[in-house]
Amino acid sequence: MAESKLTKIGYELEDVNIIQAPISTIWHRSECDPMIEMCGRKVYPVIVAPMGAVTDESNYKVWLDHGFICVVPRTVDYEKRIEISKETFSSFSLQEAEGLEKDLKDENIHYVCIDIAHGTMSKLYAICAELKHKFGDKLVIITGNVATPEAFEYYARYKIDYMRACIGTGSRCVVEGTKVMMADGSFETIENILPGDFVKTSTGTNKVLNSFSRETRSTVKINDSIECTDDHKFFVVKKSDVDKITSDEDILKYGFYIQASHLTEEYLLVQA
Repeated sequence: MAESKLTKIGYELEDVNIIQAPISTIWHRSECDPMIEMCGRKVYPVIVAPMGAVTDESNYKVWLDHGFICVVPRTVDYEKRIEISKETFSSFSLQEAEGLEKDLKDENIHYVCIDIAHGTMSKLYAICAELKHKFGDKLVIITGNVATPEAFEYYARYKIDYMRACIGTGSRCVVEGTKVMMADGSFETIENILPGDFVKTSTGTNKVLNSFSRETRSTVKINDSIECTDDHKFFVVKKSDVDKITSDEDILKYGFYIQASHLTEEYLLVQA
């Protein structure tokens, strides 16, 4: 059974804060090699996000040629993602990951990102354990999101190779006038919400820590009711999967985030 690369390749959890050594034999920065081994090549320790606005089947090789590992998003055709996963990471939903056991038929090493927002689902651990048991070192898995040291330990225990270690908001925005639900159930326009206010979110009631505004050249209108930047992400399920959803756990299993510019009538909005 392959050991998790979380404990032997790249940066460890303790390496987030880099502390200067009191004495060093290095004379010049040219002696330092920032590159690591990943996907069969030497690359910078940066993995490009699985967003259609960043990478797809037409430009992923550009990232690789410049020393960066990228993750091809789920907007790319499934069979094409299988093929690309021989070179770099390809994203798959939790549902798609269940089918990888029969679809990865060749002897190549495949690089798979199981792309879900809730990275500590018991179902995820079970799928990863089954895949690693069958393929061992022939399958390299990155998954998440997670945000706790305890989850890090679980990922290593289940032989998951890499993890997405945080949940960030990025710079995605909605326009002035958009209504946001407050902690008490009332609604307030987004421009009037201040740091210290409490709002309803997908994880419950949360405190607003910061706010900002910026100009944008283009926006997307969703269902004539929501206007946002084209990279704002929405949690969706495919309409073809609706009949399979009978519980909240099923929503997490079949649902995934997709940016506004890639929304079509085949999706059903669960959450903005």
